[in-house]
Amino acid sequence: APKPTDYGWFLFNELSVSDREQRKIEALLKSIDDHPSLVGKDPAAVAASAAYVIISDCTQSTVADAVGVSTETIRRRKKQLRELMDIDE
Repeated sequence: APKPTDYGWFLFNELSVSDREQRKIEALLKSIDDHPSLVGKDPAAVAASAAYVIISDCTQSTVADAVGVSTETIRRRKKQLRELMDIDE
């Protein structure tokens, strides 16, 4: 089954991500890989939400359009990622 990390290369290309942002997104995705709360969630949406969390000048609409999900999905996954990040720190 696809994982959020599998969508990194696509997002980096679609969103013109800098090398620094790319490394941060990859690190975030690796840190939440296989987390039980993300089972059954669209991996592309999780990856796009990670990009949204990391890239300061990126909009929800931009990342949502890049992977074909709604902005509401991005908001939900972003909230979930932030909660996971707090747990991990």
